[in-house]
Amino acid sequence: MAHAWPLDSTDGITPTYTGRSLRLAQVSPFLAGATADRPFGVRSGVRPGTSPDTVTVSGSTWTVHPCAGVIDPHLSASAGPYSWAVAEPESGTVPAASQVYTRWDQVYLVIDDPAETDSEVTPTARIEYRVGEPAATPARPTAPERSLLLARIIVPPAGAAPSVVWEALYLAAASAPIRVRSTTEANLLVSTLGASKENPLWVEHVGDSNTANGQMWRHDGTGWSVQPVLTSSQAKRIVGPMGGTFTRVLTAGSGSFTQSFGPFAVQSTVLVQNGDAGAQNSMYVVGTALANLVPSTGSTVTIRYAGAGAGSARFNWIAVPYGS
Repeated sequence: MAHAWPLDSTDGITPTYTGRSLRLAQVSPFLAGATADRPFGVRSGVRPGTSPDTVTVSGSTWTVHPCAGVIDPHLSASAGPYSWAVAEPESGTVPAASQVYTRWDQVYLVIDDPAETDSEVTPTARIEYRVGEPAATPARPTAPERSLLLARIIVPPAGAAPSVVWEALYLAAASAPIRVRSTTEANLLVSTLGASKENPLWVEHVGDSNTANGQMWRHDGTGWSVQPVLTSSQAKRIVGPMGGTFTRVLTAGSGSFTQSFGPFAVQSTVLVQNGDAGAQNSMYVVGTALANLVPSTGSTVTIRYAGAGAGSARFNWIAVPYGS
């Protein structure tokens, strides 16, 4: 059976929509995570841009602040993913700490859907707080079924304040890079989602403790390769030609000086011309095409001139992507 949404009814009876049909047609097509075995599967997570302070602890009270995302609880290959939202803050009490050991508690978003062979009675999304066991080396509590981890609550021995570690995964649109916090998480994606030359896997490394933070990786089934990432200033330069002016004090006749250009997002050719309307307008610049300037850092080049009058001269320059 094929599913489509939205369609207008022409007879007042059809079409009809079930929760599953809406998930398959409205949620699955737009998100990353499809595989051959699970064509409607997605990567569970919160929306990129969600604050890492979404889960907080104050005193003995934990709170989940408004947030939204998608969860794929893997109920079946054709059940599809669920979009969810915490519209208002939800709070609870952190159980009393151990007198000796640290404890790790965890906060989850859970989906209950009796229509998909779920043991729960009421269809809903809910927040669940799970308590770990205090230990010299704390262990995580067992995750509830059909859940998405939002945060870990570190509960130190009595007398110290609990703290929060934001651990929610991030959603990604279909074909978009998936944000990861470690190489381990990136490699897990390869094993769960797969990668090939036809469907390469892209990840963006984020997180203060991630040694690859800021890097973009691509996997084509044979291994990871690190991709160049443009800064915002470099990205502006790739949109089209750019240029400007600069001035130099010249000696009469012939001479040379150095001038820095860049950085550029790509290898670029810089053209330099005399831009003065004054006494120096009879000069000419030797070697105006300065090709293959180094991307990212730019280059300092030597500009030679002849036929100049003494004094300050203005130069115009323009840079275009090399080979264009």
